[in-house]
Amino acid sequence: MNKNADNQEVYQDCTEETGAVLVVEILEYQHSVTNDVAPNFFWMDLADSNGVPMDQRHNNLENSEVINLLDDEEDVKKQRRHEILPNFSIPSSLLRKNNATSSINNLHNVCCLTTGIQNVVQGKEGHETAAAAQCIHIEMCILRLTVVETDLLITLSVPTTTATTSRSSNNEQEATTKNMDIDEGGNGNTTTFGGTIGDKQYSNVFQQILKSFQIKDWSLFG
Repeated sequence: MNKNADNQEVYQDCTEETGAVLVVEILEYQHSVTNDVAPNFFWMDLADSNGVPMDQRHNNLENSEVINLLDDEEDVKKQRRHEILPNFSIPSSLLRKNNATSSINNLHNVCCLTTGIQNVVQGKEGHETAAAAQCIHIEMCILRLTVVETDLLITLSVPTTTATTSRSSNNEQEATTKNMDIDEGGNGNTTTFGGTIGDKQYSNVFQQILKSFQIKDWSLFG
């Protein structure tokens, strides 16, 4: 685990040279971004950081969804949350404090999930060039934690194929991570990319990351 900045932790898997990168970021809560557009907002922000040409940023966003982080009366939604983040919960003390001091309802604490492909242009050259781009499969979880005024991002990026930046090839390429394996810890036990949470496609690695995710010390948010 490499510490890049005060609000970011990065893990890169080099065991099998997959190039997989896991990034966890703690960001200031974006009040101007509503939950329904949050997946697209953070996807576009990452695309901008990756130097993806403007006309390609929407093309390969495969799916997204928003899930309430709190239990409610709808058993289906409750099951969905426990399926994705079984070990994650918000302390009741924070929920009570938020109710008493904030104008933002606790129901705005949500999990946003999105997946897709980004063609990362080396050197961030414009799409006018014919330079090769690295095709990256991205899975992103955004925990919108209004109780601590934080957007917490968990992003898994895995290089798949090398593709050109031309629009035609961008529209034709497909994600190839379903058959990729990562040897976790170098012990010969591989974890296969591919799988589902409900009716959405997420890699087994990403599912394991989310299922094990916990915040043990909420004081880190100040």
